[in-house]
Amino acid sequence: MNNSVEKYDAAIIGAGPAGSMAADLLASNGLRVILIEKESLPRYKTCGGGIIYKALKLIPFDISECVESVCYKAEVNDCNNNLRFSVERKLPIITMVMRNSFDYLLVRKAVESGAVLRDGAEVTDLNVIKDGIDVKTGRDKLIAGYVIAADGANGFISKKLKLWQKMKRIPGLEYEADINGMGRDNIGDKAIFEFGMIKHGYAWIFPKRKHLSIGILTMGNNKSLMKSSLDKYISILGLASGTSMIKHGYFVPLRKAGCPLTNGRILITGDAAGLADPTLIEGIYNALFSGSIAAESILRFYGDSRSVINNYVNTVREKIINENRYSKCISKLVYNYPSLRTLLFKLNGKGLSETVTDIAMNRGKYSIAVKNPINYFRLFKPLILNNR
Repeated sequence: MNNSVEKYDAAIIGAGPAGSMAADLLASNGLRVILIEKESLPRYKTCGGGIIYKALKLIPFDISECVESVCYKAEVNDCNNNLRFSVERKLPIITMVMRNSFDYLLVRKAVESGAVLRDGAEVTDLNVIKDGIDVKTGRDKLIAGYVIAADGANGFISKKLKLWQKMKRIPGLEYEADINGMGRDNIGDKAIFEFGMIKHGYAWIFPKRKHLSIGILTMGNNKSLMKSSLDKYISILGLASGTSMIKHGYFVPLRKAGCPLTNGRILITGDAAGLADPTLIEGIYNALFSGSIAAESILRFYGDSRSVINNYVNTVREKIINENRYSKCISKLVYNYPSLRTLLFKLNGKGLSETVTDIAMNRGKYSIAVKNPINYFRLFKPLILNNR
């Protein structure tokens, strides 16, 4: 271990989207920043790898070098009831990436901005001291004015603060299927979301350059059915016999009431805070967003830790948690009550798909969609007209 103590304005634990976004913003504004990642980079990350448009717009540089495909179309289907809805935009609804190359691009940009990268270095201890935080890894000791926790729901900070006790874990299972097993023309450059393959969840297909990401997730207590449901879906898709498929399992954390956003000078971001969208079950946007809010709070109030903490907490609550609260209303309708979801799809599945797409495109908000009475009239208009 290096016995010398390094000093930084901010130490960021975790080199995912939240951490790299924060590191880039802080370093580009002149702060001394270290980005600590326990894995050696680039590292594989199990994830569907879909970057929705509003997340793409948060990134202050071009990511085309790591783009696998661009989807201007998306399909939302209910396979049990033969309901199919297509949405299309002139701008990309979802941009597909592999997380190893995407995350590493974000890290490289942060380093170019001046951040110090320490990968292959796992944080082993962390203690609050006067005017800062003492951080230890397996080989280094450092002192930072602030720590940004961006190491996910399984990371050091989550375990130390027992954050996992205050989150719901949404399990996902994904196959990476060789593109040659199913002609690309069968899918095209569109994202597909399929309801009805598993209760309380959905299956998806994300087209990549050399393979299809085919996955399934569930909000219910039916985790044991995931593999059989996904295998059934793959059979329905007609993948060629002997198609090369690599299986990955993971989970998406969703925060419960009381899950903290800070612990003293530690600002908790992204999946470490369970900030994923409850409807889309998508975490990259709010990871990037919360990382930028953490960095902006430090930049604005660096010498006043109380103001840094208050600004971060209040902004995340207003911009992310409040929207997720309304998103949860839609999530419950879609996932908790499959029969009600089917009814809503039959009444106006097209309109519901368009609304959620607009939110992903940053042309709408869950809070506005849920509170606007006109949306309920549009949704139930067919039922009203049929009963006249």
